[in-house]
Amino acid sequence: MARQKSSTAIYQLRAELCDIRPLIWRRLLVRAQATISDLHRVLQVAFGWYDEHLHRFDIFGQDYGEYREGGPIYSTDATKVGLSTPGLGPGDSFTYEYDFGDLWVHEIELEDVLADLGSNKTYPRCSAGMGVAPPEDCGGPLAAMQRYRRRVGRSSRLLDDDWDVDVDFDDDLDGESSDESIRNRDGFDRPRVNRALGLLVAGSYDRALDETQRARAWR
Repeated sequence: MARQKSSTAIYQLRAELCDIRPLIWRRLLVRAQATISDLHRVLQVAFGWYDEHLHRFDIFGQDYGEYREGGPIYSTDATKVGLSTPGLGPGDSFTYEYDFGDLWVHEIELEDVLADLGSNKTYPRCSAGMGVAPPEDCGGPLAAMQRYRRRVGRSSRLLDDDWDVDVDFDDDLDGESSDESIRNRDGFDRPRVNRALGLLVAGSYDRALDETQRARAWR
């Protein structure tokens, strides 16, 4: 698909949590004029994190983030840098790190640059995904997988063919709140994620984070 002008473009991003199985990923539609800080909040909501730790983006070797006490100082203000600024194109990837202790690394690929579908669509939106992120402060990917193994009672390898599939959904979100077919058996609830993203758009970041916390399966 031809690239759209950044003022009207929608970035289709695939974000995957690294070094963990079963797969945990999201496909997100975000306006190109959103800032890098906006994307931080979208990722927090989409994965069900609670924004209690430091974070950092690495885009083409440049670090971006918001300063917090005790954390790194960034040369650029991520609240003023648009996603289109680094010159990302379809196929380009970058990373988002959250919690420098547990070190949750998200690999993010810009899959496509789409046209804005009209005023009846709201962005950001989640169009597909799989899995529910582990709880905060659980020790990182290895500890989370050990926790998962105990929870499901497995003694063999963690990943089997039933988990290693991409679950994609119809992109029409109309009526999604009552559509049980788009809730993964592994706990991923796209309607809930999109309700939370709606709260984010409305300016209720804390409520958006609370909304996605209700769907946690890693307990």
